[in-house]
Amino acid sequence: MKLRKSILLVAVLSLAFGTAVFANSKGFTIEFNRNTVNDSVQADGDFYFNVRTMANSMHYLYEVDRQSKRVSIFKPNVHLLTINPATNEAFNVVSKGRTKFLVFAQVDNLNADISALKITIDDPYKEETVVHSRTSSDPDFPSRSEFNTSTEVVYDFNSGAGTYTLKYWMQLRGQSSMQVVAEKAIFRR
Repeated sequence: MKLRKSILLVAVLSLAFGTAVFANSKGFTIEFNRNTVNDSVQADGDFYFNVRTMANSMHYLYEVDRQSKRVSIFKPNVHLLTINPATNEAFNVVSKGRTKFLVFAQVDNLNADISALKITIDDPYKEETVVHSRTSSDPDFPSRSEFNTSTEVVYDFNSGAGTYTLKYWMQLRGQSSMQVVAEKAIFRR
């Protein structure tokens, strides 16, 4: 019953934050930031959505504790800023070639223990490159109460003009997979 309420709460919150939901003959189609998700089941007049799909689409962290039959969903508030170190100014447009920049991530409302983080960049063809990673065993790993990171990145924006997607990933302690909690678009002319 708690799982049903949790799923219902996630669906209601997603509607409150401007998520478009449309009915079709197979169930619901959910659109999150122009990403369509077709992963629902209708039973007894209620709609049920896959927790993994919902969490990934909305940049939530989630964990499943099968022993206690509990699903926990966390939404850290993550702000990403890309800064040109030469000018100390924020940017989101680059030219072709190798670019050095800082990625500043301010994280608050983190109500879970994190064991790893990474930063990736997807080029316009969806090829992913890991540009930074850390684990909780690293001496400079941020604490839960002050989870802010500043990272110097060097990346070749040579895959063509278009949108490159900077992604900030976190891994919950005790989990094996990482989940995207924030994205930022960088446009290459």
